[in-house]
Amino acid sequence: MAIDEKLETYFQEITNFPMLRWQRRLFRELTENRLREALDLPTGLGKTSVMILWLLARAVNPALPKRLIYVVDRRVVVDQATKVAEDLQEN
Repeated sequence: MAIDEKLETYFQEITNFPMLRWQRRLFRELTENRLREALDLPTGLGKTSVMILWLLARAVNPALPKRLIYVVDRRVVVDQATKVAEDLQEN
């Protein structure tokens, strides 16, 4: 099974959603050490999944920074992102 197929499988197992094109593109960029300063997407497109993409990319590219800074401007998103991070840590 190719890395892309494994990624799709892991991502879907963790999130219960298939990957979107922007998520595949970001994963590829992360594995190639092409780091963005910011990610600006409309509500509902799975921005919280950046934590999962970063974690999976670190498994492929250990040179990726060990810390991910996640900044949002709404409390409900902070709560959701915290829950995702706690679930990732537990799993």
